[in-house]
Amino acid sequence: MTEQELKLTPETDVYDPEVMEQFKDRFRKHENLVMGILAGVGAALVCLALWAVVAIVLKLSIVWVGVGLAFGVSFAIRFAGKGVDQLYGIISAAITVIANLCGILITAVSLLSNQGGKTIMEVAASLTPDLAATLISAMFKTSLPTFFLAMVISIAAAYYFAFKHVTMVDLAKAAGIEVRQG
Repeated sequence: MTEQELKLTPETDVYDPEVMEQFKDRFRKHENLVMGILAGVGAALVCLALWAVVAIVLKLSIVWVGVGLAFGVSFAIRFAGKGVDQLYGIISAAITVIANLCGILITAVSLLSNQGGKTIMEVAASLTPDLAATLISAMFKTSLPTFFLAMVISIAAAYYFAFKHVTMVDLAKAAGIEVRQG
């Protein structure tokens, strides 16, 4: 059965995996991975700017900001990329991990500048890859369970919300089959 032959009617076998794949193909025609990635990176940058403001103004390390970042990245990818495949979730999770590590580094630089009597720009200018890795590691060690839990929730949210989950209920509704849930 080709995509052109797929006519959704109340008689459509919504449990047929081939029918489900053809139904997903209708959504795949509208996918745009590049736009999804660009939107995800853009959302990450906006969220990192907000994270920096929180870190600088409150002078605190609040890792839960990373969960909000994950939602921002995933929804940006979902709406701009219009994906139905897991690849969108994987990319969203990867962007989220990188952005969370950057956010943790921003927080560490902010806290270090407060304690060291230097400006944030002076501390940031003195960063080397080794120092950045040391700062991130130190931030993780200070409250490992909280950081770990926040990172796991961020990754899971970034993955799950980054693409449309096409279900048999969606297929049945498109076929005109009355669906009763509950």
